[in-house]
Amino acid sequence: MRIALSKILVDPWASPQLRNLVHQKIQETARAGEQWLTALSAVVPINLASNPMVDIIDGISPDIWLETLEETILKLSNMTVSWQRLVAMPVTALAISSLFGFAGDPLDEFHARGID
Repeated sequence: MRIALSKILVDPWASPQLRNLVHQKIQETARAGEQWLTALSAVVPINLASNPMVDIIDGISPDIWLETLEETILKLSNMTVSWQRLVAMPVTALAISSLFGFAGDPLDEFHARGID
């Protein structure tokens, strides 16, 4: 919803009242996304032996990911999908390393294990 609404915000033909309404709706949507995010369970260590594909999403509002969820799942087809919240220091590389028990850079560690 936010993606479609954001187009109205930059439309030169949109009235100030319409832009205000759109801005309010975007804020409501963002709050709903944040509520969804806080409702997720904290991530638990992942068994890397099964060679999982792990996507770590950082710096994007949760409502954007909720909006693209259906398309994302369609592209993943038969994969098992789960959403979990990473609770760690807000330093992404360090947080990922600590989550998986890595000593070095997480991208290098995943690559060394054959994990995309």
